[in-house]
Amino acid sequence: MKDPGRKLDECWKQLDQIRNEYRESQSRIEKLEREVEDAKKTIGLINQILETGFGINDVRTGGLGFNKILGRIPTRRLHDAQKVLQTNLKDQVLIAIGNRKGDLTHLLVAVASNKASVVLQTLVLHDFVQTEIPNVDQPDLKAALATEAQGRDGASKQLDAGKAKLREFLLQTSERLNQLADISQEALIFLRAVLRMGEDTTAEHAFTVLEKNPSSKVLEAFTRSGALVEAE
Repeated sequence: MKDPGRKLDECWKQLDQIRNEYRESQSRIEKLEREVEDAKKTIGLINQILETGFGINDVRTGGLGFNKILGRIPTRRLHDAQKVLQTNLKDQVLIAIGNRKGDLTHLLVAVASNKASVVLQTLVLHDFVQTEIPNVDQPDLKAALATEAQGRDGASKQLDAGKAKLREFLLQTSERLNQLADISQEALIFLRAVLRMGEDTTAEHAFTVLEKNPSSKVLEAFTRSGALVEAE
């Protein structure tokens, strides 16, 4: 083999290129996966708001020193929760009743910001479960739902295409990696022989003992060049 050091450098460069391409593809796939999951989560949150009977502007906290708390409460606990809140906070709290679903009733509470934690604790004692508000720009929730669904479907298609492309890349790369491994092993054998014999040697033959058996392609390369290989 001529200039085994250069051969090794070329192998490392090709390996770096393959690794970089793989990382870029994997990064794109992970980004698309996050987009799909985020869209699915937003769709779920929008559907929850639609079930409440309130609009998105109704449930958003608009500042002015008030917080809004949205959630579900067992219908049998609703009256008691209302009574406790109105007794303790009087005109500092506003309560709106939303849709009922099964044994649960959707509840929206507007309260002074400095009393929000007290209200939430009181509601939780009555088995209240808070509903997360989605971050959507459109006031029309059905339109927002359609937009998110379109984004989810588009990202899903790109994700499927990206995964298929990555599988094809790995299939094409596997054979090249095997070739690079054989070239690297052959170059290392020659370099080891040169180091043992001395840098300025002019011998045309080298002998070395390998830690493990070389691949069949490497053995064939040695045989073609006239080398005698003995394996135990």
